[in-house]
Amino acid sequence: LLLILTIAFSFIDITSNQQRAGIILHYLGWTNILLTCILGMVNSVDDVFMFFGILRSPFYFSKPSFSTISIKDDKESILKIVIRHIRNILIKYLLPIYLLTYLKILFFLKYDKETMENMVSKIFKAIGLIRILRYIWQYTGFALSELAIYHLYTFFNLKKGIPIKLNAFTELLIIGFLRDRLVLLSKKLYFVAVCSVSSLEERASKRSYAGCLFQLNILISPFLLCLAIISSILQCPLYAFFSLPIFGIAYPRSRRFWPDAPTHSSSDSDAIYYEQMHDSFLTSLHSKLNCGKLYPYEPGDHFLARYEDKILWTTVLECGNGYAYYRVKGTELQHTSCHSLEATRIDDIFRIAFEEDKPSLFNRFAFHCLTPIGSIEVKTYSDTKNVLTGIIEASDTLKLVAELYLKTLIWYLLKYLKETGKSHSNESANKISGGVFIRSESVEAINLDSWPPSNESTWVETLRQSAYIKTHKPTFVDDDAIDEVSDFEIDDLPLTPSKRKGLLPPILNEEIGSSKNNRNSEESIILQLENIFIPGGIENQSRVPKKEINGNFTSITPPKTPIQISFTQSKDLPIPPMDWLHFPSLSSIRREEIYSDIDEEWLSLILYNFFEFQEDQVNYNLDCYKHVLCGCFGSIYESNVDITSKGPNLFVNAFHSRFTNLILPDNLISKIITPAFKCAIKLALDEKIFYNNISDSKEDLIEAIKEIDNNWYLGNESELKWNDSIIKEVPHLFSLKGVEGRSKNTLYRSRLLSLQIANVYVGKLNSELVHGLWASLNLELLYLTNDDDERYSIQAEERLLRNLTVQVADPPLGYAIFTSSPLR
Repeated sequence: LLLILTIAFSFIDITSNQQRAGIILHYLGWTNILLTCILGMVNSVDDVFMFFGILRSPFYFSKPSFSTISIKDDKESILKIVIRHIRNILIKYLLPIYLLTYLKILFFLKYDKETMENMVSKIFKAIGLIRILRYIWQYTGFALSELAIYHLYTFFNLKKGIPIKLNAFTELLIIGFLRDRLVLLSKKLYFVAVCSVSSLEERASKRSYAGCLFQLNILISPFLLCLAIISSILQCPLYAFFSLPIFGIAYPRSRRFWPDAPTHSSSDSDAIYYEQMHDSFLTSLHSKLNCGKLYPYEPGDHFLARYEDKILWTTVLECGNGYAYYRVKGTELQHTSCHSLEATRIDDIFRIAFEEDKPSLFNRFAFHCLTPIGSIEVKTYSDTKNVLTGIIEASDTLKLVAELYLKTLIWYLLKYLKETGKSHSNESANKISGGVFIRSESVEAINLDSWPPSNESTWVETLRQSAYIKTHKPTFVDDDAIDEVSDFEIDDLPLTPSKRKGLLPPILNEEIGSSKNNRNSEESIILQLENIFIPGGIENQSRVPKKEINGNFTSITPPKTPIQISFTQSKDLPIPPMDWLHFPSLSSIRREEIYSDIDEEWLSLILYNFFEFQEDQVNYNLDCYKHVLCGCFGSIYESNVDITSKGPNLFVNAFHSRFTNLILPDNLISKIITPAFKCAIKLALDEKIFYNNISDSKEDLIEAIKEIDNNWYLGNESELKWNDSIIKEVPHLFSLKGVEGRSKNTLYRSRLLSLQIANVYVGKLNSELVHGLWASLNLELLYLTNDDDERYSIQAEERLLRNLTVQVADPPLGYAIFTSSPLR
C-alpha cells in the first residue's frame, strides 16, 4: 500500500495545484508519525529491557530450552521473524522512496525564493537539504523520526515565537541537530548515574567517602545537568576522575585516533581463536542488525559478545542503509582474577536475561554499562579441559594403548602405502627382481666379469657407502649370530684400485651365480670387501678363517645355507620403501614376541579395506609388512616391561613430538609412528572414559580410526600445526600435557576443541561510558599519574567493566590481543 501511494504521489503535478499538494503533505505528515510509532513498536519487540534497563519488556520472547518448546512458542517465534523481515523490507526499500516523495512535495511548497538573497540562509538551506537526503538513504529510521517531529512542529505552529524566519530545510537541520544531541545527552546522564551507583558498591575500605560523594552529586545535580548539556553540544566526552563520581569535560576527540589502524594480532596464542571466529561472528551480527533484531545502531556504538572464556568487542565504524563497517577486538582469556570478576558479571547478566525460565519484572543489574539485546549463531570452537590423572596412568590403560597401537600402526602404514604406493613400488621394482632377497655367502661366488662398468670415483663411493651400512645393523639381524664388528677405516682402503671391468652389482639384485673366476690382482680388495654387510640379508655371516689353496682363498668351514625371506611383490600391492627396512637392532626373542602379537586377521581386513583384496590373495605379502610393523612397534616398546614401566610420560612425549631418540627415517616417524601412537592414545582414553569398548568390534574400530584421521588433529597447543588446524577449521583438536602439581605429583590434563554452531549472547554498551573511560585513562596517563605500578583506572569494576574497556582502547592506550581490520 505504501509503495502504491508513493508511486501515485510521484506523478502528481505539484506546481499546478499547490492547495492539493498542501493537503497531501498534511496527511503524509501524520503518516510519518504513525510509521514512527509502528517502527518503534517493532524495534521494541526484540528489546529485553526498557526504561534504561530497569523493567523487562513485555514484548520480548525468550526462547526456552528445546525440551520445553511448545506450539504456542513456535508460533510466537515465527511471528517475530515475520515482523522482523517486514520491517527490514520497509526500512531498506519502501521508506526511502516514500520519504523522497514527501521531501519532493515539501521542497516545492516550502522553498522561499525571497531568502535566496541571504547568503547565510542559502548555505544553511543547502546543508539541510543535503543532510536530510543523506539520512533518508543511510539512516532511514532517524530521517523518518525527524520528519515526524517537523510535522508536529508545523502543525502546532511553534514557529510563532521564533523571531528569525527560517526555511523548512534549515528547520530540519536544527531538528536533526537537537535529536542527535538529546540522544547524546541521555547517554551521558546514564553514564553519570552508573558511575554514582558504582561508587556506592565499592568496598568500604576502598571508598569510605562514597556516600558523601553520592550526596554531593544529588545536591549539585543542576550543575551536573548543565555540564552534560555543554559536553553534548560540544560532543566532548564526559569523564570521571579516577572513575570517581567527580565529572568533567574532556578534550574533543574523534571516534578513532586513526582512520584505519592496521590489523593487529599479538604473539599471544589465544589470538588465533578470535581470528577463526570473527568472520562468522560479523556475518551473523550484520545479518541480525540488518533484519532489525539489534536495531537501531549508529557509528560509534559498541557491542560485546560472550562465549565461554572468549569476549569479542565490536565497534561500528560506519553504517548506512544495508551496509556497515566493523572492527572486532579480542580480549585476553580468563587467566587473572580481574578478568574473571568482570567476565562472571557478564555471564550473570546474560543468564538472567536469556536463560531464566521465569524471569522477574525488574532487572537485577539495572544501571549497568551493558544491556543484553539478543543472541546470534557463530561457528566457533567449544573448549573443554579435563584432568586425566587417575585414568591415564592406570596399567589397564597403558596395556590398552599398546594393544591399539599395533592396530593403528597397521592402518596408518597401509594408508601411507596406499597414498604413495606407486612411487614406492617402482622404486622397489628396480631393486627386487625375482622376488627373493639373498646374501652371497662368499665373495668368491662373485663373477667380476658380470660387473657393470664404472669409474674410479664410483668405486671409492661404493666402499664408503658399504662401510657406513656395515656399522648400522638392521632390526632383523639376530644379535646372537653376529660377532662384534671392528672399526672400518675408509682411509685404509686403496683409493686407486687395480684395473678391473666393473663394480659390485646393485644391492639386492637378482641371485648371483656361482662362478669362481679369481683375480690375483684384486685379492687385496676382495679381502676388504669380504666382510662388508650387504643390505637385504637377514643375518651377517660370522668371520671365518681362510686358507690359501693354489693361490686361491677359500673358507675352512663349508658355507651356510642362504637365509631367504619372502618379500614377493605384487603388482597391485605396494611394499614399504627400502630405507624402512633398517631399524635399531632387536633381539630375536623380542622380534618373535611382536610377531605373535600382530593380528593377521586385522592386517588382512585393513588390506581389504584399502586395496579390496581377499585374504587368500594377500597372505604372501604379510611378511613384508610384518617386518616394518615389528620395527615401528619395537622402536617405542623395546620390551614387554616398557609397556607399563614408561608410564603416561611416553604419551605426553608423543603429543609433543619428542621421539628424538628414534634413529629412523623422518617420514616414517611423522607419517606413521607418531600419528598411529597418538590415535591409539585417544582411542584408549575414550574407551576408558566412556566405556564404549570400541576395540571389541573391528568395524567400529576402523570407523573410529577413520574419524580421528579425517576430522581430528592430535598434537601440542604450541605447535604451528595447531594454529593452522584452527584456521582451517578442523572439526576437533585434542592435546595432552603433564604439569607438576602442588605435591610435586604430575597432573595430566587434556584439552578438547570442538567446532560447532554456538549460541553467542550479544549486549550493547553505553558508548558515552566507554568514551568517558577512555578519556579518563588518557588524562590519567598524561597528567594524573601516581606512584602505583598498576594504574587504578584499569582495576576490575563489575558495573563499569573498566578493565575490559581499557583493554580494547585504541593503541597506545589499549592492549587487545586481537584487532581485525575494518570489515564490511
